[in-house]
Amino acid sequence: MGVVSDNGGWRCTKCTAHGQLEKDARTHLCAPAPGTYRVEPAPSMVDHPAHYNAGNIEVIDAIEDWGLSFHLGNTVKYVARAEHKGTLLEDLKKARWYLDRKIQLEEAKQEV
Repeated sequence: MGVVSDNGGWRCTKCTAHGQLEKDARTHLCAPAPGTYRVEPAPSMVDHPAHYNAGNIEVIDAIEDWGLSFHLGNTVKYVARAEHKGTLLEDLKKARWYLDRKIQLEEAKQEV
């Protein structure tokens, strides 16, 4: 059994059906003897979420290392995570939008 931290409380991963937060995992009815359960941090959707770390390199590190502009960086970001986030078509369309926008900006520069 695991216990997951959730916004200042604890949620039992064995009996998640009740969905209730506990102030202290040690007093929960399902909790085994103190020290025998594992505390697992809740996944963060802000700091290194899973769909940002599908390989050995986090996308933001590549974007910064390559010095990509805002539009090209977002294009790479959406393409790189598209198959890992569960929104493949939506992310590919977002990537296309940023790429099309960059192309429009570059074409406008050439017209001047």
